[in-house]
Amino acid sequence: MPRYFFDLDDGRHFFRDEAGTDCGDTHAIRAEVARTLAAIARDNIAIAPLANAEDPDRQALTASVRNAGNLVV
Repeated sequence: MPRYFFDLDDGRHFFRDEAGTDCGDTHAIRAEVARTLAAIARDNIAIAPLANAEDPDRQALTASVRNAGNLVV
């Protein structure tokens, strides 16, 4: 099963996934992104280092997915 890496960016910090996750297809990739972002929100996204100092109630988080060849898919 192919391995994908889910990197996160909050506009100030970039978090590179070094471990990766095995996913069988694009549906599994999308589900993993949704689970990851939901877990971050559930764990209170306003906690540093993801906090938006100017407006702590407004958060933006981007997830990008790389394949084993380091290409964003």
